[in-house]
Parts: sequence; C-alpha cells; structure tokens
Amino acid sequence: MGLEALNRFECYLVNTMDDLCDLVRRVDHPNIKAMYDTFHANIEETDPVGALTRNRDDVVHIHISENDRGCQAEAISTGLESSPGSRKLAMMTG
Repeated sequence: MGLEALNRFECYLVNTMDDLCDLVRRVDHPNIKAMYDTFHANIEETDPVGALTRNRDDVVHIHISENDRGCQAEAISTGLESSPGSRKLAMMTG
C-alpha cells in the first residue's frame, strides 16, 4: 500500500514527504510504503526534489502532474523533460 502526503488544503494527517516517511517507518510493515505526488509536493515542500531524494527508499510509486493537475504531455513536448528536476528523477529511478 502506498500512502500519499496530501497538501494542507485537503488533509492534515501528513503534508510533507518527511512526515509521511516518518509515519511509514514507525508503522514498520513491509507492505506499507509511500508514494510521491508532484502536485502536492509543489504546494508543501520547500525543495520537492530534495524531499523525494531524502525519502526515496520508502517510495514505491510516483504521480507526476502539472501544478494544475494536468498531464505532462505539453511539458514534455516543449522540452521540460530535460529540466534539472526531471533529469534528477530519471537518475534516481533509472
């Protein structure tokens, strides 16, 4: 099961990846992990890439979206796939 940190406008349980992964580690069950969502991270994290990097061992799934929850198709077609954040994500997962 992949738990997700949601932004403060939707939930108060865990809002950042550090808080979520702390909870996952305290639960300490092999089937309870974290998922990373760029939409919520862009609202709550001061460093979204750093939040993922610090907690990557607990992340089993990633949602990637625009800041308006749209898909990445336009961003990819305009060259955003070569942005520093995208390259860092590719290095971490590839």
